[in-house]
Order: sequence, then structure tokens, then C-alpha cells
Amino acid sequence: ALFPHILASQMSNGEYKAGYRRRTELESGMLSVEIKATAERHEFFQLALTKGADGATQIVVAASSVGLLRSLCACVERVASWRFPGLSLAVQVHFSGADGACVWRIGADMTLGRILASKDWDRSVRVELLEPRETVSMKTREIFMAAPGIFFSHSWKDRSIQVGPFIRDQIEMRMRELVWYDEQMMSTEDQFQARMNEGISNAWAVFVFLSLEALSSGNCLREICQARERQLDPTANTRIIVFAMEKEVTYAEIAAWPVKSFTFFSAKDRVPRTVHART
Repeated sequence: ALFPHILASQMSNGEYKAGYRRRTELESGMLSVEIKATAERHEFFQLALTKGADGATQIVVAASSVGLLRSLCACVERVASWRFPGLSLAVQVHFSGADGACVWRIGADMTLGRILASKDWDRSVRVELLEPRETVSMKTREIFMAAPGIFFSHSWKDRSIQVGPFIRDQIEMRMRELVWYDEQMMSTEDQFQARMNEGISNAWAVFVFLSLEALSSGNCLREICQARERQLDPTANTRIIVFAMEKEVTYAEIAAWPVKSFTFFSAKDRVPRTVHART
């Protein structure tokens, strides 16, 4: 009885309609939707009603991205609690790990939708290896291979800390894509370097929140430099999207900077700063 309500919710979801490339009901118990996000990137999801080996009814959810899976799990949990209050859902996550096929049986103390919504990638959980039969500990990051596809480069000293979280939330909601956005300052230089390398290497797009503070930050300049290297790499072809946070760093202003080894300017605290002209 729950499955038709879930199908109806997804069929009427206005967020998908503009992006439908193909929508097909393969059979009475399955819905397959392919979404065309951009010319280069495609997404899909499937919802199916099946019978388990023990005869229990199963709702199978499959998706091409963690962001889309999060949206579907939230839908299942929302519809279940609204239409069938008190209904208990036993959730299993089947995936291919480094050692073969695995299954994660989620306990009643947590829900998959909440874990994905909170992006709790460092949670340790017990997972069953199907062959050989044994139980191991894994991070949720390993299960979902949760590598954000978009990286935010910003300074902690400018207006980006006010607008960054809002833009991140809009991207994750509308594109169903995870965003790498550091909401806590890295404690050590080594920690920053490792997280930056991981974030930019996995990203297909880098959003640069450009400001005088960012241009006077060694860490921000390293992020921009690495993003540019990834952009020039034909195997990566990373896109760079720049937001000018101040009028002093708009394209016209920067193009007018004198061509010399270093360009001098003052940031908001009026302390003279320098940036190499090649930047």
C-alpha cells in the first residue's frame, strides 16, 4: 500500500519535470526516470516493488548519485510517516565494497534519509560481507563513496561566509550534488593541504568566492592554483566559476591592474597586501 503513494509523490515532483529526458514505467511494479542535468551529466533513479527471499515485500531504491538517493530516501520516510504512522521500515543498503558484495542493515535508532541529509560521512557502522561471511566496521563515506562534486574556495574573512552556506544548500537541493564547503577552519596546515587535495581532485567544478581577502590568503591562492591545474588537465577538465565578492576584484578591475611582478592593494583592514601578477 505504501509503494503507490511513493510513486505518485515522485511522478508529481515538479523539481524533476523540467529535467526529464525519459520517464518510463517498465512494469506495474517499477518506475524508471532518467534526468538530464546538463549536456555532460545525466542522472537516473529507479523505484521497484519486489518480494524478498523470505516473502516480505521490499521497496528497492536505486540512484546515480548520493544527492538523488538522499532525496528519494527522504520521500520514502516522509510518505511512510504521513500515510502510515507507526509503520516500521527495515532498511538495508546493498553495495560493492573493496572486498566484495556488502550489506548494511540500518538499526531502528537511525534512518538512512537523516544520515544522508546530515552528510554524516564519518559515522562508523557495522557492515556484513556476504562472502566470506563476516562483520566489519566501515565509515559511511566508504559505503556511499561520498566525494563532493563541487568545491567551494573562500576566505573566512569576507562576505562568503554569509552567502556560501545558502548557495551550497541551493545547489544540493536543486542539482542533488554534494558540495565541499569547510565550515570549520582547519587546525593544521597538513590537514588543510590533505583536505584541499582530496576536495579539488574529486570535483568537476570549483566555485571561487573572490575577494581581496581571498587574494591575500596563501591557502585560497593554493586552491585557485590547483583548480587551474585541474582545468588545464584534459583528463579532468574541471570547471571554474568565479563570484566577485567585491567590486575591486571584478574582471574589469583586475584587467586594469598594472603588469608587473606584484600588484599591491589594501584589504578591508587597510593592511597592504601583495599578490603575484600571474594570479
